[in-house]
Amino acid sequence: DGFHPFDRASTGRQWFSLRGIDEANRPARVEAAGREVSSWIDGELARRGLAGDRLIVVGFSQGAMLAGWLAVHRTPRPAAVVMLSGMFAEDAPSSAGDSAAAPPVLVAHGDHDDVIPVAAASRAAQSLGTWHARVTTRVYPGMAHRVSAEELADVKQFLAASLGAR
Repeated sequence: DGFHPFDRASTGRQWFSLRGIDEANRPARVEAAGREVSSWIDGELARRGLAGDRLIVVGFSQGAMLAGWLAVHRTPRPAAVVMLSGMFAEDAPSSAGDSAAAPPVLVAHGDHDDVIPVAAASRAAQSLGTWHARVTTRVYPGMAHRVSAEELADVKQFLAASLGAR
């Protein structure tokens, strides 16, 4: 669940507000939420005495946007990232951007998603590639904005392959 109450209904949680969101302000909102989540992760890793180099980040929808942000901005980079039914909110690193390789990223999306169109998956893969991420893309025929058993089996296989390569 997101850290904040959903501001467009009386129930639910969100990582960042969708009020007035557009392509121009989405990256800044994702960045602010990403910094908040990254700080929380740092605290949890320290509290549990764990190193950050084995961290796996998995997110759905808004969480997938944060996972993508963490893949290219978090230090140390996560060991692997899974983005389910989301999008990547940046196009490419700036000329001063970090040239270090991003982690392996699985971008998974249903082709009947009416919340975030499936075209966001290929755009995410392309953009993450400019950050030197090793991207695997999976599209699920007939799947709406949700997570399926087939998708979770692919996540398991992706993580096993990604972490086995380390």
